[in-house]
Amino acid sequence: MELARKEIIINAPFPTKACGHIEQTFLIDEYKDDLHARIIAIKDKELYIHISLDLLGLKEKICQKIKDIVTDIYGDAHVIVSTTHTHYGNDVEDDRYITYLLELLSKELFDLDFKYYDELYYRVHLEHFKGIGSSRISGYETDNEYLLVIELSSSMKKEDTQVVFIIHNIHPTILKSTTPFFSSEFPGKALELLKEENKEIFFTYVTGASGDFSTRFTRKDQTYDSVIELGTVLKDEVIKLLDEGGEYKKLDLSFDEVVIEYKHDFSDIDLSKLRSDLTPRELETIENGKIMRQRIYENPEKEATHAIVDIVDLGDYSLIFYPNEIFSAYLDYIDTSKAMIISYSNGYEPYILPIGFTYVTYEMFMDTLSLDTKKELVAFLERFK
Repeated sequence: MELARKEIIINAPFPTKACGHIEQTFLIDEYKDDLHARIIAIKDKELYIHISLDLLGLKEKICQKIKDIVTDIYGDAHVIVSTTHTHYGNDVEDDRYITYLLELLSKELFDLDFKYYDELYYRVHLEHFKGIGSSRISGYETDNEYLLVIELSSSMKKEDTQVVFIIHNIHPTILKSTTPFFSSEFPGKALELLKEENKEIFFTYVTGASGDFSTRFTRKDQTYDSVIELGTVLKDEVIKLLDEGGEYKKLDLSFDEVVIEYKHDFSDIDLSKLRSDLTPRELETIENGKIMRQRIYENPEKEATHAIVDIVDLGDYSLIFYPNEIFSAYLDYIDTSKAMIISYSNGYEPYILPIGFTYVTYEMFMDTLSLDTKKELVAFLERFK
């Protein structure tokens, strides 16, 4: 097998808006920490490339352009584009920035440094973990906060670890919506600290099924000090999991792609079910939700017609790369000891609430998927029981 690892800075060399909150309407050019693209490439019988970017999310057509860049350079390849979902990255709706990003990736992907190994091995560390966040919806809990850490090693020894892949399903939204600088938020801070302590290991991060989870009721405040604090908490927890050891297994990669067709229901939201115990922030986001719902009503043709779902099997563990911001309740339909859902991958699509969800929240205004579509999604996920 051959393995390549690469990290590049993707800060815009010109002012842009941030992207992730409706209030982010102003141009900024200050970076509290750099935004990165982290690339892992593995050559076996086929070429697999995963790219994780410190951005909110990229539309399917942009992900396809990145895939085209890879295939132009290397020929056939399985390419997956994910984001850490930071709400304080460069504006992914800014055409000038997207052009810059694509040109940068084209240059950097051309120069991957592959190392040869007789074999690659992996081991999986999984736990329930509420140290960073939990449900951000008052009165609604699912107990599905998961931290998943996957090691790739060139032997069955910890000291030969080459890559650590981190998946956590908590929104990176410690900072305020009016923050006047860019930030990779707590995932980026955790990766920075991990890299400082483990210089030979390549760390990367993606966000899991976090539609209903955030730091809202965990963070002390919405300052950068809290980003450092929770980034440190995550770093320490990852190190703890790595130190616990576990069984190594031979890496045996395979890839599948499934398309789920979408049907939509544009019914009005029943505001009579609005709860009386919501926080001021929740009430504020519901007002923003009304604005977003009106935009959907005005442009229903812009809603996604399908989801492209990529499945990567490591051997006996599967990673399900989904384009929408899916609620954590959908983890109940899979066996998390055998598979995990990763959100905002191969597309940048809205929330998917659970079937029968009645809480009036910001997320409800963004979800237009029909009941039949959600049942089809459930049937797909139950393959991973």
